[in-house]
Amino acid sequence: MLKKVENTEFTISGSPDQGIFGVIPRVRKLGGLNFLTQNMLNYGDIIPFHYGIRSYIQLNNPELIKYVLVNNNIYSKGPSYKFYREILGDGLLTSFGKRWIQDRKIIQPIFDRKYVEEYYSKSVFEVVDKVKQRWLEAAHSGSPVNVTKDMAHLTMSVTLKTMFSTQIDDETVKNVDRAINTFLTYVGAPRMVFAFNSFRYTRPILFNNVQKELKFMHELIQNLIDNRRKDKIRHEDTLTLLLEAKKEDGTSISDEELHEHIFSLIFAGYETTSVLLQWALIIISKHPYATDRLRSEIAKVDSAAPFSKINEIAYLDWFIQEVMRVYPPLWTTARMPIKDDVIGGYEVKAFTPILLPQYAMHRHPKHWKNPEGFWPEHFSPEVEKERHPYCYFPFSLGPRKCAGWRFAMMEAKIVLFHLLPLFDVELIPGQDETLRKIMSMRFVNDRMFRVYTRG
Repeated sequence: MLKKVENTEFTISGSPDQGIFGVIPRVRKLGGLNFLTQNMLNYGDIIPFHYGIRSYIQLNNPELIKYVLVNNNIYSKGPSYKFYREILGDGLLTSFGKRWIQDRKIIQPIFDRKYVEEYYSKSVFEVVDKVKQRWLEAAHSGSPVNVTKDMAHLTMSVTLKTMFSTQIDDETVKNVDRAINTFLTYVGAPRMVFAFNSFRYTRPILFNNVQKELKFMHELIQNLIDNRRKDKIRHEDTLTLLLEAKKEDGTSISDEELHEHIFSLIFAGYETTSVLLQWALIIISKHPYATDRLRSEIAKVDSAAPFSKINEIAYLDWFIQEVMRVYPPLWTTARMPIKDDVIGGYEVKAFTPILLPQYAMHRHPKHWKNPEGFWPEHFSPEVEKERHPYCYFPFSLGPRKCAGWRFAMMEAKIVLFHLLPLFDVELIPGQDETLRKIMSMRFVNDRMFRVYTRG
């Protein structure tokens, strides 16, 4: 139990620990996602527990979550980011302190509203047209559609196109997709959230596969950089902005830093949006009322409209936000204090992992009118203003909020805007619904759909 050092309104209502192994039996029985959700429902604002000999704290109060996410000078990312750093190096996703401040200043202009709306959106329009063509063929032939692969291929194609302004062949896109999935398996398994050992010795085959994929990715990135340096034309893309970026001392970023930034952007940009779009299509297949209203709102806008007009469809924004409430791309966030601190009146020792569970908080019955349903009106202005802003954080919040959140929303809006008027989608029944043992909301097996042309 945590030591109370100040008078406080925040509560600790016990711990889920069971004997000398702590919560290990419960996590193995329930899985990490359900374990954190049950904690939220059954205990208080602050939940201390042990995973073996290691202490953890779960926070279920938005004010406490705000405190941790805003105090970026005290809280670093959680222990699992050690493994992200093994893959990505010290890019924006994994850096801390002065290096993070420098990285943020370099990366933030890449996601400026102008670039997202005027330049990057064009790549999404081009790529979604290819998906439409494949789905038209599938609808006419009656063949099932692998939505997991289609959305993964779409988001990876968009990510690479916006970064390098070049058409990456389908085989390379598939190879990058394979590499990213290998990295996700390596860094994201729940047992690694609660542990500190590398897979170098415990799972050498996976570790060796990671090294092979790292070699492939760095060779691909270097080849694209070399080709750009030979090109005399200035392109409006991510690589150009990184090559032109200057650090505070006026020097350009090194090739090593360039690799770290590109790698981090590919990794983050791909995973979040592909998972979001898959869940959006599952929701669309199961919730006809919300889907019909979304289609009616989309129909009010010309099908050839630029993104600036698509972005004005309020219900489209609410719909996507609600998808991420019910199925956030990442189901938990972790932070660690770099020195002793006090959270909610209780003493917290340095380097104690603090878990901020999006999936659980997005279902907290104290803060959501319809926590287990699908109700896009949760994000209407009149409903949203009644809710604490730190109840909802699919892209995190505070100084370390995902720099690419605007890009992800733009991509999802364009994809749904163009697919929904043309197709009805049906999730094929009887599929295994087991989620993969990684931190993102991915299924073990791909989601198969049938698509039908409308009208």
